[in-house]
Amino acid sequence: MAGCLFGRKSETDVSRDGASTGGTVTFHDDKGNEVKVDTEKGSYEATDENGKTTKVETQGGSEAELGLPFYPGSAETTWASSDVSAESHVVMSMRTTSDAPQKVLEFYKPKLKNPSQVVSNASGTQNITLTGKLENGAEVAITATMPKGEKTSITVGVTTKKS
Repeated sequence: MAGCLFGRKSETDVSRDGASTGGTVTFHDDKGNEVKVDTEKGSYEATDENGKTTKVETQGGSEAELGLPFYPGSAETTWASSDVSAESHVVMSMRTTSDAPQKVLEFYKPKLKNPSQVVSNASGTQNITLTGKLENGAEVAITATMPKGEKTSITVGVTTKKS
């Protein structure tokens, strides 16, 4: 793992005899900032010097957690679940399908309250974004993008306010 951590370049290799060991790696700086990366769970957690923590899970996930069904016949590419602040939780699912973007959005449109749609076509790429709310008030943004000659990428993001 290489990169910039709290303004300092840092590189750590967690391995045994050239093979990944899995587990958790924790980085600290002298200001009290901390980042934990769990390679087995596919998650990370960052805590700043004021104690504010952001957690991101990048594996698993379900339709129940998303609050919407996955698009029928689609394949998962990425999953993320994050407590972005003390006030909100974000769940994001990225999937692919061979269906056209319009068909994807027509599937989701009746599942949202007050849906709003934006369509754009540039350089052979069709892009449609649908926004609205779930019955529980969670905000939803769904984007279906189909570059010319490729599969449609579906991104579903749901932001729920914490009580």
